[in-house]
Amino acid sequence: FVRSLGEHLSYDGDDAVFVHAYAGSFNQEQLEEALAEVKRQRDKRLRAPNDSESRRAHISKQYSWLHPELLTLDSSSFLDPGFLELATICKQVVAA
Repeated sequence: FVRSLGEHLSYDGDDAVFVHAYAGSFNQEQLEEALAEVKRQRDKRLRAPNDSESRRAHISKQYSWLHPELLTLDSSSFLDPGFLELATICKQVVAA
């Protein structure tokens, strides 16, 4: 979506195809602005998986648990025995 034009445009990475497809719909200045915008959007989308992985790695490296005891918490010490039995039955049914 190109906000300045209020239009959804298609761009596959080929500038010539883009210009040819929309040359009759917009003036030269609008077309250049639209091309710059769709290129920025495409680059951002192509970088998104790597950026996401970088953020995940940074968080994983820097995060310190506020309550680390929760990682080793014994569920039987605070959950009702009936609930634990039901959970065990459900796990067996799903595994079957």
